[in-house]
Amino acid sequence: MDGEIDFSGPVPPWRQLYLILRADIESGKIPSGRAIPSRRTLHEAYGLAIPTITKAINELKADGLIVPVKGMGLFVVDTNER
Repeated sequence: MDGEIDFSGPVPPWRQLYLILRADIESGKIPSGRAIPSRRTLHEAYGLAIPTITKAINELKADGLIVPVKGMGLFVVDTNER
């Protein structure tokens, strides 16, 4: 997870996190079939509130980049399935 959140900038923190995670997925840093970091891990890494993290995650889901796997977490969709 590279990148920092600019709390004083014009882009909302949830959007910044979304862009960081999207870039990690698209670059293969978080490859297909791999789980993205948990909300707790993202909270600890970026200092964001859980609702803020959830908003970013919901956008990734809406874009079809990640899917929930019950009891296991959120996983990057296989690029062949997009």
